Amino acid sequence: MVHSQKRFNPLLLPLKYFQLIGGGDDLLPTAEDYETLIDDGHKPRLLLGHYSKEMVLERLEQLDVLPKLRERGFVDLIVNIDVSNSIRDEVQIFDKATKDDHLIAEIRFHIGNFVSESRYAGRLRGKTSKMLYIQWLLLQNPFTNFTPQRPALPGQKYPGLKMGKEIMNLIIALGKRLHVDGVINVPEFPHAAVLYSRKFNFLNPTSQAILKAFQRDMVGRTLAEGSWGITIGCVRDLDTERPKRWFQEEQVLPISKRWKNHFAHEKYINKVREGLLKHHFVFDNEKWTRLFPLNPDGSPKETVDWGDRNTLSDE
Repeated sequence: MVHSQKRFNPLLLPLKYFQLIGGGDDLLPTAEDYETLIDDGHKPRLLLGHYSKEMVLERLEQLDVLPKLRERGFVDLIVNIDVSNSIRDEVQIFDKATKDDHLIAEIRFHIGNFVSESRYAGRLRGKTSKMLYIQWLLLQNPFTNFTPQRPALPGQKYPGLKMGKEIMNLIIALGKRLHVDGVINVPEFPHAAVLYSRKFNFLNPTSQAILKAFQRDMVGRTLAEGSWGITIGCVRDLDTERPKRWFQEEQVLPISKRWKNHFAHEKYINKVREGLLKHHFVFDNEKWTRLFPLNPDGSPKETVDWGDRNTLSDE
């Protein structure tokens, strides 16, 4: 049974459930849907200006999303939606109870304008783009434990849901339906950047080159080793011998033609290629053994307050 709990009076639906579907074409309101959106003479705020709770829940049933969750053991889903904040909308999905240790999915996002004055923005420099900002995205299974074969990634409290593909399909469909130029996120950890890189590119070609060089030079290492390695200073720049510090920059999923053209432009591609030749990293095995951040069972050795960060820790 799916419960829907109102927070601050919103009559909205969870976009978090959207992460569970492979498409999204049926998620926009139809003419008939709008007839149901009047409540006591007032129009409720819609999630991202488009989505009501009732029509999304109905479509999630039709698209076999909720049945799939139930098959995976989440049989008593509770959806919380908060659209009271003027700078972001939030959706949470719990199983059985609205407690932190029952939270399985959470997303915070908003639509806004983006302008870059950086020289590497090319033809996009100084131009305004309409973007969907992913401020926070969390998928986790609080009812399972880490294992040596599937250890914690930096920032993870519980193992992920392994739904990265579904999330990407959803984000692409959502971006197209909202008619934005692209989707922006700023990954806090290296593994998040790697997972997003399947569809996203860093706006800065130098940062894109560093990520690709990191992936190239960490071949043979697990995602956990690579991400923890940078986080605790075990990944060194081959030239300077200094630990590589992670950076926080915009990673963009291009939707509009002009943004797709930016990342496909020869100038951007060449900058990335040049950067790949300049950046090389090595893994400090001695330091890794000394600072090893995981317990034998795969859990992190220390509880760290990572703050409000975009982790996409879904592996």
